[in-house]
Amino acid sequence: LFKRYPKWRDMKDNESRVRFLYTKFVIDYIRKGLKLRLSDTPSEVVEQAREYDKEAETDHSMLKDVYNSVRYGAKPVDDETVRILKDKYL
Repeated sequence: LFKRYPKWRDMKDNESRVRFLYTKFVIDYIRKGLKLRLSDTPSEVVEQAREYDKEAETDHSMLKDVYNSVRYGAKPVDDETVRILKDKYL
């Protein structure tokens, strides 16, 4: 009943912030009506979002690349990159 969902202020490091932004991106597109499968990779999700929003012509490749490097490469992310992504997706 009183479950609280994570907020931006709860994220302690840049990697968790990138994961938070990607999750928010996916949830926003699901709410818009995009149908996704659990087996879709981040690259497939970004491609489907681009196809879904053809008229907007937004480029989500930076989010995809940073998320892939954090999720699969365990690479650190600098503050400037997180700020750019936050301004675009939050």
